[in-house]
Amino acid sequence: MKKLSRLVCAVAFLFFASCEKDDAVLSNDQNNTVSEAKTGSRYMAFGDIMTISHVPTRKFFTGESNGDATINKTWSTTSPWLNSVWMPWARFKIVNPNNPTSTAQVKTGDEVAFKCLNNNLYITAESWDDDVSVNRTAIGPWEKWKIYAPSNTTVGNLIFYGSVDYMSFVSLESVWGKYLRPDASGFAKAGAPFDSTVSVLSNPNSFQLTRE
Repeated sequence: MKKLSRLVCAVAFLFFASCEKDDAVLSNDQNNTVSEAKTGSRYMAFGDIMTISHVPTRKFFTGESNGDATINKTWSTTSPWLNSVWMPWARFKIVNPNNPTSTAQVKTGDEVAFKCLNNNLYITAESWDDDVSVNRTAIGPWEKWKIYAPSNTTVGNLIFYGSVDYMSFVSLESVWGKYLRPDASGFAKAGAPFDSTVSVLSNPNSFQLTRE
């Protein structure tokens, strides 16, 4: 009977020791997962290639062949061939305007510029009528935008991609102190005031930058 009792105790000890080991492995795996989610490609960096889509309307920002800037393209599932017509004009490279070769991580409050890959021209906020164009060959003051979260102007925060919290969404402030958004006709304008709307999904200044 004593031998049986000792055997049961030994088995129980081995079982709990095994469980503790498994728990430790699980804990390490969880820590590794968290660590991976907070490093590398989860953060926006200068040099990334991306699309810019307006969150409330789900329409893409595109440069046009005549230099205009529009926010009126939607992804077509019924006629996929149409996407290949405009999508090249919706691909942009995010550039550090003060150091164009930089690959540093982008933070809220940073100055950024966007270069259309289809024509190698930059997005600019014009000095008249709040117009936005994609027609500049070099970066000057009008091609610089400040990047923020949609409902606040906190600076110094890293910007996430994808669905990681609200930081996958941004607002873009022009050199004139006004924010990018579409007008009623689908043209891009930089004439909007700061909007403190709590819901990012309904904030008219809210854009999602999606890395390729």
